[in-house]
Amino acid sequence: MRGPGLLLLACLALAAQARAENLPLVSSEFGFRRAAFLARGMAARPVGMGEAFTAVADDASAISWNPGGLGFCRNAEGQVQYDNAGNGLSLVYGAVAIPVARQTLGLSLTSFSYGSYELRDADGVITGTREARDLAVSFSIAAANPPFLGGYTGVAIERVDEAVGGGALYGVSAGGLVPVAPGLRAGWAVLHLGTKSAGFSLPGSVRAGLAWLMSPRLRVAAEGGYGLTDKSPRVSLGAELLPVKAIALRMGYGHRGKDQSLGGLTGFGVGAGVRAGRFGLDYAYQPFGDLAVSHRFAFLYGLGPSAVERQEAEFEEAHVIALSTLGPKRTGETMISAELERDATQALRDASAAFAAGDQATAVSKATDAIKLNPFYWEAWQMKGNALHAQGDTQGAVAAFKKSLELHPDNPELRTFLTRIVPATPPAATAATKPSSASSAVASATALYVAGDIDGAWRKGSAVLTADRTNWEAWQLVGNCQLAKGDKSAALVSYRESLRLHPDNPPLKAYVDQLAR
Repeated sequence: MRGPGLLLLACLALAAQARAENLPLVSSEFGFRRAAFLARGMAARPVGMGEAFTAVADDASAISWNPGGLGFCRNAEGQVQYDNAGNGLSLVYGAVAIPVARQTLGLSLTSFSYGSYELRDADGVITGTREARDLAVSFSIAAANPPFLGGYTGVAIERVDEAVGGGALYGVSAGGLVPVAPGLRAGWAVLHLGTKSAGFSLPGSVRAGLAWLMSPRLRVAAEGGYGLTDKSPRVSLGAELLPVKAIALRMGYGHRGKDQSLGGLTGFGVGAGVRAGRFGLDYAYQPFGDLAVSHRFAFLYGLGPSAVERQEAEFEEAHVIALSTLGPKRTGETMISAELERDATQALRDASAAFAAGDQATAVSKATDAIKLNPFYWEAWQMKGNALHAQGDTQGAVAAFKKSLELHPDNPELRTFLTRIVPATPPAATAATKPSSASSAVASATALYVAGDIDGAWRKGSAVLTADRTNWEAWQLVGNCQLAKGDKSAALVSYRESLRLHPDNPPLKAYVDQLAR
């Protein structure tokens, strides 16, 4: 009999002797706990940060650190970790996160192997081998907090089956993250709480910490915690640096009083990660004194933006949020929560992508969604105006542009563009340039156009041209109506006829040049 098999049988013999003599199976120093492997940090990234991850928890592994952090997973993602724990021990961990509507679902599976041992018959002849393995499965859900609070809260339920130790154990975990300042968020978690079985329970713990996004490429974290079963306090510090888009470097230190007796570099963790498109690989090194060294490898797959892009967007949003949450808006006395700001920013990104792809209807819809979430979002108003203008809705575009300028007057480019659009609406004709009846008809048609009655304005303008084909103002009005109806080619013909009859119209000329491009 070799290695882990001998160790396993020795443990079984000690357990039997302890029970026969009514002795405690473990010392009071470490408590009566089962499924101790759950106390090991899951996933390579958190371990590389010294396990200071409660307030970071923004990927699929959040299910095992802080279920609320799953809310940050805006796209489906997953990871599989292999932990070579030394002395024949190994751990395989897998986690997936899937957004569904405004919630995120998570599923994790953990398998801890003690190695294999030989099976012998009564004569001592080897008849085979058997592997000793513990299994834990966990399901979680995370959802957004109320808008006034921001952040996310999640819960998880788990089932643990051990190779040795009796029936299954059930537990629950909960946690949340809340923004407390631009770039700074707080996290809390209560992990592995459950009922006792034969005097034993899961390795429950409570944790709380802070994570600060100091720059788009650097995040630092600190936390404290307490083991409810082993009565052990813990503090951790960690950092993650993204020097380039595809590389992450991590380092951290965690001090847990009873573990530090192992000596050496116990408590330190270092790690790195690389990304290539949707795929990634994380590595973490974690020593346990002279007893063992843990090497963790995690393979990742995720849809959506890269880690760097997400962090840069988070940093940008943090400073946008700072303008909205540290004081009243310029045009309103309300404050927008971090959650609404984040959703509004995402809606604007979707609108911009649709606009670039030529899908103006989606661009208008997404920009409108952003405005509903944050009515003071001047960039969303401008994007809506751009999309409406591209659709030929000049009147709607002008209204959106004016609202954007009302919220953000310091926008000379938009103001200049707006002046090129507004003059395209024909001014009232004057008696000096046209007969009184034609002037009155053009003015009446213009009023209909401004009121949104495009068909009525078109009919009146066309009636003026039937009587007088040289009325340049009527040609310009008809061009406006044609553009509003989506017929850009016809509008250009009408505008050019107006300019042929009345060349001294710089705003219309500039607008025609821009429209032709």
